[in-house]
Amino acid sequence: MIAGLLSLSLLLLAVSCTYATINIQAQFLRWPYPTAIPYYLDAAYTADERTQIKAAIAKVVADMKSCIGFAEVFPTDPSYKVKITPFADDGTTAEPYCYSYPGFYKDLQVSGKTEQRVVLARGPTGCFTGKLRDLMKFVVVTIGKRNEHQRGDRGDYIDVKQDALAANAYSGTAYRIYSAQEAYWAAFPYDYCSITHSRSTDMAKPGQQAFTVKKAPFFVPALDRLSNSDCQLISLMYPTSCDRKKCDPLDCAAQVNTTTTVTPATATPTLGSTTAASTTGVTANTQGNTPTACPSGITAATATTTAGTTAPPFVKSTCTDGDFSTFCKKAPTASLLYEAGATREQDVYVLINGNCAMTYTMGKKAAPDDPGQTVATVDPALATGQTANPVDLSVLFPRYDSLGQTLPINFAFVASNNGPTFLSNSADPTKAAACSYPPNQPATPCYQATWSTPPLAGTLSTSFPPDSTTTVLTKDQFIVYHNSSKQLCISYTGQPTQANQPLCSTLTKELDPMVKVTAIQSVNDPDSPLLLLFGEDASGSHVIVAGDGLSLGSSFDSYGGAYPAKTYTADRMHC
Repeated sequence: MIAGLLSLSLLLLAVSCTYATINIQAQFLRWPYPTAIPYYLDAAYTADERTQIKAAIAKVVADMKSCIGFAEVFPTDPSYKVKITPFADDGTTAEPYCYSYPGFYKDLQVSGKTEQRVVLARGPTGCFTGKLRDLMKFVVVTIGKRNEHQRGDRGDYIDVKQDALAANAYSGTAYRIYSAQEAYWAAFPYDYCSITHSRSTDMAKPGQQAFTVKKAPFFVPALDRLSNSDCQLISLMYPTSCDRKKCDPLDCAAQVNTTTTVTPATATPTLGSTTAASTTGVTANTQGNTPTACPSGITAATATTTAGTTAPPFVKSTCTDGDFSTFCKKAPTASLLYEAGATREQDVYVLINGNCAMTYTMGKKAAPDDPGQTVATVDPALATGQTANPVDLSVLFPRYDSLGQTLPINFAFVASNNGPTFLSNSADPTKAAACSYPPNQPATPCYQATWSTPPLAGTLSTSFPPDSTTTVLTKDQFIVYHNSSKQLCISYTGQPTQANQPLCSTLTKELDPMVKVTAIQSVNDPDSPLLLLFGEDASGSHVIVAGDGLSLGSSFDSYGGAYPAKTYTADRMHC
């Protein structure tokens, strides 16, 4: 859980738009073979129910122009698959509501399971309503999209009436707001036409509305199709098979509400999706087919600085396999614990310089002048799936640079419990690319995310792992350094806030002759935790300070100040 700092700033410009909703929780991933997601139907479904389910799947596939597909398999198939069922885990207890996990549930597979459930329930609160969209919704959630009405900016678009929600165990879950660690919604405009948006009568008390709609079309159209944003968002999630330019247009604001009577229903979801039970007495809505106002949701990005002036575009460097000289001579702009192991020798770290990243391990070797003593070493290493080192950052974190970042990364932060990894820059520190952690092979594309502003403007930050001999880093310890005040601060309970004040030390002689810190690296060692500060001296030369990673708040022992990078890396990186 280490982070250092990065600097990317290619900000998304949306044409008069705010921004649709996908999962970014680390345990829910993209499907590895999206054109043939394996599934089977519970034998308890009737022939008519099976026909409805397959029709919903077929409509989603058609709306996605067949870049997403489902392959029906036998229940005994050994591959990890989706089980569509009306029952709970015991296989006999009928579920009252419909739900799906938002994507490929990695933790289930890791635990030895061979399937994950999608519950399509029967009965008055189920999703066999005779309307195709109420089944399609859970197919889309299974692909990886989350509920539109639970995104963090929904307050600008709907007004949820808490006192109008049905008095059951599910209504609160159905309308809670996602955190930035659960979902990413900053890529497309808020979408009333999303197949995952609840209708105002869903989970409402009889005769009442769970929410009111603030903007055009001033109701939630119940269309038996994916919206343009639904299609584009899924296409961005699976770029190797999908082309978002092929998504059918839809002007949601132009939809006309032809509802004559409304009888509320109570349907809802858990685990990342709410049910969308249909309401009786609702007639069909007309469907406009003119181009949407924000056809792509994303336009060409522009580089900016904190002063708002245009910065020159960042020119990528060539990352040459086996050439680590840049990392010997130039201070990195960010660092991360890339893969956590049981010992320091098994941990794989990453240093970032511009668009190039090197993965490396930290170990010990006998001191040249005293074989009885050991010294710290840096040994370049290939992370799983890599064929070269160093590599362009996009090899480790695909599509990070398509989310609005053009400057070198200077802010990196790994959320607690192993992810996700956020990559950002000081020009706009509240926006970032949210990437999988630990990295998946093949790596999952990054998505844009937001979080609260760092506690001090212009800080360099890192998430600091606890002492541990296991691969699970369960406690989030957040470190920041501020170059102007020379304060190094640590919080043992997560990112510092006004209510969670960190312990700080002012560093002066400890850093000498370093005058600027560019990245922080915390070494996850159960015996002797180490904190590395990378930076520059007055001449711009790359220097490193190594200190006790646990003494923050009282003193920071740097063991004699800064020393040249070459002293630290020696011939291990061929400097």
